[in-house]
Amino acid sequence: GASGDASSHVAWKANRGIGEMPSPLLYRSRLYFVRNGGMVTSYETGTGKVVLDRVRLGQLGLYVSSLVAADGRIYAASESGTIVVFRAGDSLDVLARNDLGESITATPAIARHKLYVRTAKHMWAFGD
Repeated sequence: GASGDASSHVAWKANRGIGEMPSPLLYRSRLYFVRNGGMVTSYETGTGKVVLDRVRLGQLGLYVSSLVAADGRIYAASESGTIVVFRAGDSLDVLARNDLGESITATPAIARHKLYVRTAKHMWAFGD
């Protein structure tokens, strides 16, 4: 309903941990960002409070694909070919690191209980 200068309607602002290329992920009332070097930052969507402050996933490298999430898990794919799976929440709980051995630049997709990942030379489907 704003008109003219809408800056008075900004709920909160952030400048820490914003990713260089990937889009942020909005999941379970948290806004997640991944930066190059494998650093994750998340914010509470209602208040802008920092929940995770540039915590490391344990997988260095570039992150050009966006985060995806399902069933309480977040998937971060590095350009070097590793997918880091971590639990959505207030602390970093890495569940798995899976090296596919090929570059990943496309954002993975989730459909019908499967994770689809396009690497440089293959299309992978993980799940039931």
